[in-house]
Amino acid sequence: MASKTCSINVENHFGPVVNGCGDDVDFTLLFEDAILLLVPTVLSILVGLCRVSYLRGRSQKIRTSLNYWVKLIFHAIYILLQLVSLVIWTLPSTPKTSLSLPSSVASLLAAITAIYLSHLEHFCCIRPSTCLVLHYSVVWLLGIPRSRTLLSVSGLHTLASIHIASLVVILALVILESMEKMHTVLPHCRSESLEMGAGAISRSLFWWLNPLLLLGCKGTLLMRDLLRIDSSICADQTDQVRLVMGWARCREHGKWYHVLLPLFQVLKGELLRGAIPRLAQGGFLLSQPYLIKRAIILFAMPDSSTNYKKGLLLTVAFALAFVGIGVATTRARHHSNRLASKLRGILMAIVYDKIFDSQLQPHDVAIVTTMITTHTERITIGMQTIQDTWGCLAEVILIIWLLSDPLRIADLAPVFISLVCVVAVAGAVGYLVQRQALWLKAIKTRVGATAAMLKAMKSIKMSGMARILYDQMRSLRDNEVRCSRGYRMLLTVITLLVHANTFVTPVVALSMYNLLARQKEWTETLDSPRAFTALAFLTILASSFVGLLQSLTELSTALGCIDSIREFVLQPSRAEGRWLPEAYGLMLLRDEVLSKASYSGHVVAQALSLAWEDDTPILQDLSFVLNRGTLVMVDGPVGGGKSTLLRAILGEVPKVTGKLTVAARSVAYCAQSPWIVSGTIQENIRGPGSGARSLLDWYATVLDACDLHRDLASLPEGDLTVVGGQGIGLSGGQQQRLALARAIFCQADLVLLDDVMSGLDSATEEHVFHRVLGPHGLLRTPGVTVVVATSSPRWLAFADQVLTVGADGSVTSLTQRVSSDLTISNDNASSVTLVAAAELSGVASPAQADENETRPPIKASADRDLADVSIYRYYLATAPSGAWLLVYGSLAALVALHTFMSVWVKWWAEDNDREPNRNLNMRVGIYWLLGALVAGFFLLTPWCLWSLVAPRTMVALHRDLLQTVLNAPFSFLSSVDAGETLNRFSQDLELIDFQVPEFLMLFSLTLLMCIAQMIVIAIQVHYAAAALPACLVVFYVVQRFYTRTSRQLRILDLEARAPLLSLLLETIQGLETIRAFDWSNKYRQRYHGLLVEAQKPFYLLYAVQTWLALVLDLSLAGFVVVVMGIGVASLGKISPAAMGLALVNIIAFGTSVKLLTTYWASLETSLGAVARIKSFVERTPSEMLEHAPHEVSDQLPQHWPVEGSIEFRNVSVAYGAQSTPTVRKISLSIPAGQKVAICGRTASGKTSLITTMFGISDLTDGEILIDGRSISTIDRTSLRTAIVGVPQDSFILEGCSLRRNLDPFDVHGDDTVVMHALSTVGLDHLIHPDSGLETVVDENALTPGQKQLLCLARASLRPGRVVVLDEPTSSVDQETEAQMQSIIQTAFAGRTVIMVTHRIRAVIEYGYDRVIVMRDGEIVEEGAPQELVQRKTEGGEGVGAFRELYLRESGEGT
Repeated sequence: MASKTCSINVENHFGPVVNGCGDDVDFTLLFEDAILLLVPTVLSILVGLCRVSYLRGRSQKIRTSLNYWVKLIFHAIYILLQLVSLVIWTLPSTPKTSLSLPSSVASLLAAITAIYLSHLEHFCCIRPSTCLVLHYSVVWLLGIPRSRTLLSVSGLHTLASIHIASLVVILALVILESMEKMHTVLPHCRSESLEMGAGAISRSLFWWLNPLLLLGCKGTLLMRDLLRIDSSICADQTDQVRLVMGWARCREHGKWYHVLLPLFQVLKGELLRGAIPRLAQGGFLLSQPYLIKRAIILFAMPDSSTNYKKGLLLTVAFALAFVGIGVATTRARHHSNRLASKLRGILMAIVYDKIFDSQLQPHDVAIVTTMITTHTERITIGMQTIQDTWGCLAEVILIIWLLSDPLRIADLAPVFISLVCVVAVAGAVGYLVQRQALWLKAIKTRVGATAAMLKAMKSIKMSGMARILYDQMRSLRDNEVRCSRGYRMLLTVITLLVHANTFVTPVVALSMYNLLARQKEWTETLDSPRAFTALAFLTILASSFVGLLQSLTELSTALGCIDSIREFVLQPSRAEGRWLPEAYGLMLLRDEVLSKASYSGHVVAQALSLAWEDDTPILQDLSFVLNRGTLVMVDGPVGGGKSTLLRAILGEVPKVTGKLTVAARSVAYCAQSPWIVSGTIQENIRGPGSGARSLLDWYATVLDACDLHRDLASLPEGDLTVVGGQGIGLSGGQQQRLALARAIFCQADLVLLDDVMSGLDSATEEHVFHRVLGPHGLLRTPGVTVVVATSSPRWLAFADQVLTVGADGSVTSLTQRVSSDLTISNDNASSVTLVAAAELSGVASPAQADENETRPPIKASADRDLADVSIYRYYLATAPSGAWLLVYGSLAALVALHTFMSVWVKWWAEDNDREPNRNLNMRVGIYWLLGALVAGFFLLTPWCLWSLVAPRTMVALHRDLLQTVLNAPFSFLSSVDAGETLNRFSQDLELIDFQVPEFLMLFSLTLLMCIAQMIVIAIQVHYAAAALPACLVVFYVVQRFYTRTSRQLRILDLEARAPLLSLLLETIQGLETIRAFDWSNKYRQRYHGLLVEAQKPFYLLYAVQTWLALVLDLSLAGFVVVVMGIGVASLGKISPAAMGLALVNIIAFGTSVKLLTTYWASLETSLGAVARIKSFVERTPSEMLEHAPHEVSDQLPQHWPVEGSIEFRNVSVAYGAQSTPTVRKISLSIPAGQKVAICGRTASGKTSLITTMFGISDLTDGEILIDGRSISTIDRTSLRTAIVGVPQDSFILEGCSLRRNLDPFDVHGDDTVVMHALSTVGLDHLIHPDSGLETVVDENALTPGQKQLLCLARASLRPGRVVVLDEPTSSVDQETEAQMQSIIQTAFAGRTVIMVTHRIRAVIEYGYDRVIVMRDGEIVEEGAPQELVQRKTEGGEGVGAFRELYLRESGEGT
């Protein structure tokens, strides 16, 4: 029997295990001196000295605190203990090894280095010292076995006591050095990020997340509740510049690694920090098979005290291995998440920044939206696996090498299978990327069409084209589903190849080893230790191989998306066709032609020609000088190039030849189609970055000049009223005047106005013109040049210079002087009086405005309450139950067969334990059969999911969402941010298409695997079954604690993306205006601010998922300790094969449980997208009649309305409970066949009245009858289809043919009729000779007037008896207006026509039967135009309302 007390002679051997002393389970003292003390201590000294040299000279960030002095005291105590220990070791009487003195000296030097480093770390770093915490933690762990050894050596008991005291002091130092210092940070160095201030232990165990998890578990999380994150994650601008410049430098080489090199330079910090824990993860993983082998050998031995102690040590080794796996895996994963989050922010920021430097058009929104949503999502997923590309590869190589021990030459089987799979997957990935590109292109097309649809919902409803759009969007979605099938089928094959090592390699390798052993008569058969050691290696090999191929696939996809973004970012910048001199007058001295012009030249053109994408010039050979301080008007026909000239002055025309000089300090621009941001009226006028208190008098003056104070008085919140996306809550005239007010308010010296008064009535037009452009107007200031494009000759006489655009693309310049005898009404020609802001009704006071600038209280989204069982039911109901049964049936068969394969190996090993190669042929044959069946079901399951389930869920959820949007009342749509709605069609549907089916299948698979593995473990180790319920309870509690927070973070993540999308849409739609006002930097800052907020929930979501993985790994370590403890306590009672099978299944169970909860959490958070759609579908009001008498609708005549008579009975309309009615108690009867014009000043209620006929404006009182039937009893779709509507904002089916745009309802099968309609409106030149009516319409190539003509042609082809036109001639010149009026008279002859118009003269000249004049929502006058134009007031002193409008339009008003 070995002695319990050891001599120094026994201990002075390297060992590592002592022999002949104790129980032969301890290390020798020499081994401990060398490996457990000297080596880590020397390394700590070297690292500490490097850290000291780095920190010396750095500024102080922390003030002195009590913690600092306590740390110094404990460091001093530790140094004293090490000094005493060294003195004792130097005594001749002290037994010692050859390394005892060197190791003691090293320990003392390390302690001295540590106290100085602690001093520097405390004052120079906000974060607790990672070096010191790691040093003392390692010393403490390695010191525990040393204390046992010192106690067992005779003569070293005093040193053992000192060593134990040192361990106590070290533990105190670990705690003290881990304490955070955020409360003692100096004010100028304070960081709000808890993670940045957390110590090594807190970051390793993710304790810094506990406040967030507790808050999320107890209640509802809001954006303001989220923890602040590291600034390096929030789209650092320095990193953006470095990445773009790196790509630019590498552009010439064109090699794939040149995409990666700049990425590595930007992300190398996180890459290198994640590499160390990833290496540790691999080491801990590879220790598991050896631990299993030792356990099987141990359980084959009889029960004894020595074996019992070895079992306890083996249990501790298992615990350390599993804890190490958990900590190392989560640290590596967290650094990968940080890298992915950082790259996401950088890429989103540089894509947005590039917009301002590109020649984008509104229809390009799909390209940029796809990059910022779909591409960044794929990049994030790919970059999260970047450490596995090399980590898993290293593990695969090492495992194959290590397998040569248990399997000998049979380890070539996994080599061969792995190589075949890698080659096959590598070949398939290229095709996968191509298929993905097709799918992404289909997504981009659908998202772009959806964005256009959401922008034009009012026009769509009025045109009765909701069903057309529904069919078009469904068709685009169906095409998207078709494009996804090739990708998903190929992905199914790749998935089979990736997982081949899971079920093919064990079959081939174990069978091959047994057959070779029998043939070559090896003495080692496939016994239990060999079988389960090999099986453990093969299990890890399968996991690592899957990780390798998945990471390569995801990374290649991510790199493809990154390359697309790189190509976009490196596109040539927008060509600047202008010459912008650095100083005024400089060009006059250097240019011969310019020197002949006035020194006050503001815009100078010399031999200028302008063209768009093709080389056909729109305007050519232009030469003119626009002098400073003049009013210049540009006149010409529709489509002649007036807008092109103004956009050329802005620098927005790509093809410019000749010379165009623009000498302006600042430019203001008002487009023909007003650009209105989704904000308040005040924000629209003041622009970004302008304080609410600035220029109050000027602001009030601008409101008065644009005649907006009357409009503000009718709004419940005045100029704090939110106008909605694209000003959807305002009339066309209000939108134009709002955009004009913005151009005036900025006080630029060059103002470009593109037909800004086309949508105004004559009275408002006169008021605005004289107050803004008249001789005393706000813009007629010295030094301010105004260029106005107009289709009306009414105000040409007031211009200092007129540029006339000819039909041949030429421009004639005429300089004139305003006549002094021009008649100007006294009301408008007088000087503008400055009106205080508080005196204007409805204008916010400064206090109100400042209050408005503060963010309103954020309300929790109701969507977060919906992630329950009902969400699963809602999602499962989108596909047939038979398809789901087939999926889950094949899943169950797959799991059962795969689990039984490991049981079969156990039976096989037990046969070999009894008799080598017993029943070998039977065992091999059935094992191969099981492998083949598993492979078949593994292929069948994803095929069923992707072919039978996913396409149906994609179509069903998109259909529900689309139908809800199209059926939603216009009042609801105008109150919802378009970006939020688009986010549902893009980001939410993307999650549903990509993540929900995948995570649902993976969750179901791992759930069944966990159940099967628990059954196997419980059967093999009976007492372990008692621990399983406790483990399940722990897992469930942890999951529930985690899921509530993670689910809310996912919803917050989705909600935080909506403002980014809204701003993106807003920016692209108003890009020319933003660049004209030089607001690019302000919009960049605004986007970057929103991006910083959006990064918080995104990053924290991944952080809490990593926290969950760590908790589960630690729980699993506890479960392993329980199982091993039961096994050790039952030595001799459990068979080695049973224990080996249990331990192998524990390894697999650990992976499965971690994946199960991860997939569950990912599934539930991804189902947040389903919850948002479900909530939107269920809670969005519908304008469709729920309880309408359908029999009335069904009994309508086939071509209703047959006659076309219309009656308004006491109709009132208001846009909100608090708002002033826009239409008040109107009663009106229109006989069938009558042509009625509705006139009135802007915002008098004209459009609101006619939109009630389409059910767009909701009635608050009264009813409308058509042919005697109340429209409230008629389905809205049928109603809008029956009435022919031409909206003010024309809507074109982008990407569709001319035929589809002209005859969307397929009324006319004869091309001749359609061609005639197109020719009648003068747009037959759009027809391509080869394509005919199938010529695709390019909306961007059409002017607003041409779009309106196209819409009029569409209306003329519809057969309805009632025609309603809303300002159809507002964007055209007089010649085109005459053409349109002629079409209205002929094409709509015999029909009831109601037209809203501001062109009073046209009402008289073109024979309208009746005119209705509205003011403030009421009818003030009606009758025949010829009669009303002569009418005066009862006293005879004034004129009637209609005559007043007529006189103002003709310039004869008083």
